Amino acid sequence: MSWKDLGLRKTRTASRHVFRPAGDGLEDRSLLTTLPPGFVETPVAAGLSRPTTFEFAPDGRIFIAEQGGQIRVVKNGQLLATPFLSLNVDSNGERGLLGMAFDPQFATNHYVYAYYTVPGSPAHNRVSRFTANGDVVVPGSEVPILDLNPLSAATNHNGGAIHFGADGKLYVGVGENANRANAQSLDNLLGKILRINSDGTIPTDNPFYNTATGQNRAIWALGLRNPYSFAFQPGTSQMFINDVGENTWEEIDDGIAGSNYGWPATEGPTTNPQFRAPIYAYQHDIPGTAITGGTFYNPATPQFPANAVGDYFFTDLSGRWIHQLDPRTGVVTEFATGLPPLPVAIGVDPGGSLYYLAIGSGANGGVLAKITSTATPPPTGSAPSVTRDPAGVSAPVGGSVTFSVEATGTAPLAYQWQRNGANIAGATGASFTIPSVSADDIGASYRAVVINAFGSAVSRAAVLTGDSPYARHLYTAIFGHPPNPIALSTLSLALAQGVTPQQLAAALVASPERHAQQVVAAYQTSLGRLPNATEFATGVNLLNTGTSREVFLASLISSQEYAARHGGKPQGVVQALYQELLGRAPRRSELIQGTRNVARGSTNALANRLITGTEARTRLISSWYATYLGRRPSASEVRTTLAQFRRGLSSDQAEAAILSGGEFIARS
Repeated sequence: MSWKDLGLRKTRTASRHVFRPAGDGLEDRSLLTTLPPGFVETPVAAGLSRPTTFEFAPDGRIFIAEQGGQIRVVKNGQLLATPFLSLNVDSNGERGLLGMAFDPQFATNHYVYAYYTVPGSPAHNRVSRFTANGDVVVPGSEVPILDLNPLSAATNHNGGAIHFGADGKLYVGVGENANRANAQSLDNLLGKILRINSDGTIPTDNPFYNTATGQNRAIWALGLRNPYSFAFQPGTSQMFINDVGENTWEEIDDGIAGSNYGWPATEGPTTNPQFRAPIYAYQHDIPGTAITGGTFYNPATPQFPANAVGDYFFTDLSGRWIHQLDPRTGVVTEFATGLPPLPVAIGVDPGGSLYYLAIGSGANGGVLAKITSTATPPPTGSAPSVTRDPAGVSAPVGGSVTFSVEATGTAPLAYQWQRNGANIAGATGASFTIPSVSADDIGASYRAVVINAFGSAVSRAAVLTGDSPYARHLYTAIFGHPPNPIALSTLSLALAQGVTPQQLAAALVASPERHAQQVVAAYQTSLGRLPNATEFATGVNLLNTGTSREVFLASLISSQEYAARHGGKPQGVVQALYQELLGRAPRRSELIQGTRNVARGSTNALANRLITGTEARTRLISSWYATYLGRRPSASEVRTTLAQFRRGLSSDQAEAAILSGGEFIARS
């Protein structure tokens, strides 16, 4: 749904005067937000056209994005008449200029980044870099660094927030374009949090770098509906994601690499171990129907009460309120109500004031305002800052692991460790040890909340991944390379939860990833080339849907391309076929009979007969024993497996039996 529709149907009627920004200056208008005692509100800029977000420049200016494509600048308390940037955008529905960020080195390189919708048929969203020259952009300085997937006719669920993390990488929130399936797919960038370098290249340590392909390697987390905004806690790598829900729930999610937040399978609280549950979710009877802006209160100079430092403030589009979440306890309190219509963003300046941005009423009803404290400034001191986050670790069930954190700040510092966002009783030191890892521990995230009299800081969560030696050995044997941490943890957890080695080996041997390898290998061996995209997809689909590897290989060997590669004559085809399948030249009688078969068009039947014959299968069994067990099979072992083949055992089943046998497990 669009912002306008949402506002018209969901916004509450205020009991006081409705906010109406005057068109002739800030002094003619009043803000009637209800605040706690000791806080006041001051207008900063008005007359904005459908504003979407704002950012504080390192030099104190405030840059405000408007949906129609302009970036406006507030300088020395005045909204400048000349826009910093004017872009040609598609602003239908929820499209338009939706996000911006300053380069961490802005003071020297003057780079500003923007997320906007490029018009076209179809349109698509883009992240571009621009160079600033004072209060305006350098003409012609745009450098597109990421072009997202083409959009459908749906104009909603674009996401659009962009921010640099403490690691210097640019993170991008992208909606699923009103197509639920996008959120769970590694074949597109929609419904995800992305992570890229500042030049648009993709970091090789991204969690799906070795699983996804092309620009999809930029995926950092998935399973999101419309991550309208997200925020990093200053001084830490902690990220909170505001994911707009459908009919019932709004979510604040803990931003952790490789996480799957469950949409569309789940929305709101969940106990499904496949998904990361939100750290906080609220239903639409709060009231509120679309979570929008969010920010951590960790300014350089706090002015709010000390217990607010480290808290997460967030707002709702139709609820017109600001709520305050304490990440240490999970407690949420109401901070402000009765905001102007359609608040979309909030932020904190270095001096400790809280700002909000609202679309307001009318064509140019947008307003930026700030909330300041009138209370006595808190005592001098510094809130905690995490200097070393706990590192993710891997361990087998029954093993021991320790997480540790380092932080600075005014002493004394107190610690509280959390598991999946919930406090762990007695875990109040700078380190936390699990003496004996259980199956339930695998996949859980652990973080530390560091607290002192001046505030708190939350470390980045570290994930405990499983590390079964057998799972590692099995995966490496089948795929030819070690598993990534996520795959290893998934396999280890499956074993810990009762999946047998036979079941796990059978699943991996018959997996789409293995089938993909087999298709590539078959084309390279039989046709001397890689398959094209269509051939690859067709081959993998055949194997995934039950076609045996023998039947698929025979189809390549009986192709015209195979014949042409070997001279185009039946005798040459037979010689090549025997050499490939049996590792030897055909005997004279075999060559004569085989040549007749090929000449009659029975190449496929000949290939199938050889592939499933005793000689080829004996070679196959011997190769498995050599590769997986490091030895030759005994005559008895060969006879036993051949007898099982004759009784209907498939190659996948025979291979899995070796990979799940006691001898292979012992080699792990």
